[in-house]
Amino acid sequence: MAERVDVDRSRSGPTTVAGAAVESGRVASGTGSGSGPERRGSLWPTATEDRRRAGTGVTVAVAVLIGLSFRLAIGGLEVGEGGELVVWAAVATAVLAVVVLRSIPLRWVVRSYALVGGGLLLRFGVMGTGSGVAGASDVLWWSLCTAAALALCPSPLPRTRPPQPRPRTPQPRSVVRDPGEHLDLALQNGLGGQIRGSGGQNRGAGALVRGAVAATVAVVAVVLLAGPWAGDRAPVAPSNGSTPDPFDRGPQNSLSVQEQLDMTRRPRLSDAVVMTVRSDIISFWRTATYDDWDGSTWTNTDGGSYRVLGPGGLVAPAPDDLAARRGDESTQEFRLESRFANSLPIAPSAVQVDSDARLLQRPDGSIVAPDAMGRGAAYSVTSMQVRVTANQLASVDAPIPDEVADRYLTPVPTTRRVRTLAERVVTDAGATTEYAKVQALEDWMGQNLKYSLDAPLAPQGVDVVDDFLFESKVGWCEQIASSLVVMLREVGVPARLATGFAPGELDRSSGRFVVRERDAHAWAEVWFPDVGWVPFDPTARVPLAGDAASSARELPIGFAGLAVVLLFVGAVAVLAGPLAQRLHAWRERRALRRAANRLAAERWDVRVERELEELGREVGRPRAPHETVSAHARDLATVTGRPELAEQGRAVDDHRYRPPPL
Repeated sequence: MAERVDVDRSRSGPTTVAGAAVESGRVASGTGSGSGPERRGSLWPTATEDRRRAGTGVTVAVAVLIGLSFRLAIGGLEVGEGGELVVWAAVATAVLAVVVLRSIPLRWVVRSYALVGGGLLLRFGVMGTGSGVAGASDVLWWSLCTAAALALCPSPLPRTRPPQPRPRTPQPRSVVRDPGEHLDLALQNGLGGQIRGSGGQNRGAGALVRGAVAATVAVVAVVLLAGPWAGDRAPVAPSNGSTPDPFDRGPQNSLSVQEQLDMTRRPRLSDAVVMTVRSDIISFWRTATYDDWDGSTWTNTDGGSYRVLGPGGLVAPAPDDLAARRGDESTQEFRLESRFANSLPIAPSAVQVDSDARLLQRPDGSIVAPDAMGRGAAYSVTSMQVRVTANQLASVDAPIPDEVADRYLTPVPTTRRVRTLAERVVTDAGATTEYAKVQALEDWMGQNLKYSLDAPLAPQGVDVVDDFLFESKVGWCEQIASSLVVMLREVGVPARLATGFAPGELDRSSGRFVVRERDAHAWAEVWFPDVGWVPFDPTARVPLAGDAASSARELPIGFAGLAVVLLFVGAVAVLAGPLAQRLHAWRERRALRRAANRLAAERWDVRVERELEELGREVGRPRAPHETVSAHARDLATVTGRPELAEQGRAVDDHRYRPPPL
């Protein structure tokens, strides 16, 4: 039987079972709060008092919650190949810290990881990638896990003077009929009833829970409001991202290298974010150009011709790329969200690419990563643009160099009626310059064609441009842009097809363009003497087919959407506060019940007191909160006609409060 340690006899008031349980918990720990000394001969450190009160089950639950919250917090960190293993190692370290660091109070460990997680969310949070409200779910789950872990941590007990041991007192014989049946006084009378002096402690526990919830909500609010602004305005270091998914390469992926563009396939156009771009200009993000057409497929005649970028990521401009030599410089930062990318978007005309990956370039300046990149890859591009007006383009009237004409003015396979249509439109408009011809053809397309992602595919074996212009008259950007390029070449204007992405949506809260799969685009590029390549988007002139609302662009979310998220967080906080406080109170009652059961098994006075109180409840004479054991026992003796009960109560009070003999 364990050695009995009695409570301090210098107290002037009575002690209940639950109160003795609290005192016993402090005595067993060897200190009022904090960590106890190391056990001699043991490599396992003594647990702090809050860890002992928490128990194994609560500690494991806190460890799981901290592991989940820390995984959500570091989810915004983008790592390279094999980095996912490092991420899970960090999560395992957090879990082990909760379980193994027994000499450090549990609440300290949880608070530390809560602060670290909040800082990671603020700097690298998912709200900073332009994902809008979609990224808020991780933040909300992190806040709930963190708040639950903080609520589960036991509150610190007030410091008390360790009780002084006293000589053993002979145990009187128990006179209660069934001494094995016990009912916890803590549950019977509540934390503010018979647990003497514990009201302030529990009020402090409630304040701790409320403070934990309030602090978590405050961190979430800062992350949601300041995270996108601070995180996306910080410099983005080059990165290769996570391990690419080889199953995502193919013609349906607009970030996969395609030497040919098959016009008989439908593109993949979902709402998934493929990248975000910070740029001081609005531009198409180009991935490839095509100059050869066979009636159904576009091909880049340079084929697999690649060269390694120069020192420092310098891009060698093509001879016909005049903007790369005398344009205005701008810089763009790209962050990829796609699972696989080996065709890197750029803003034409790129002159330098800063990346950790080994990169190649095509003769047209397109950039290719032979070792594909994954989600989180980041790189920056320095590009040059020639800013020209419509009047300047209209006034260009210079001969076209042979090297440009030989490649971009060669006749392409098409039908007679396509050729006749192009010539008729230009003649009817009286267009004689390159720019006038472009405008005339775009105007005709806007008046006679419709845009729809649900347009039917051209039948096999027919000219796709001919079928679009004369049969279906409904198509998407690839068909529209291809038709313009083919007709321009028929009327003597050098042109090529470019593919990539539209600028996307500007997220004003982060200052980045959010580009989705549905922003995959095709447009025409026209070469002008003394200017170079100029993009033209005929799709913008073509009206939508059917219900325009079905293809309408999503509005930027901005701070209005974040306000909605904050309102939701506030509602969760209103509900979580009382729930967390009730959970905390339940845990405290459970801990007191366990301590009382231990005392009942080890100390005769506690066991007799509990039996007397149980008997009092059975006979309709419960013990009052202010009543001593002896006074209660005297009344029980009168009510039951058992005078020995009074002797039992007097023995308990004498044992606890009578000064020891000198």
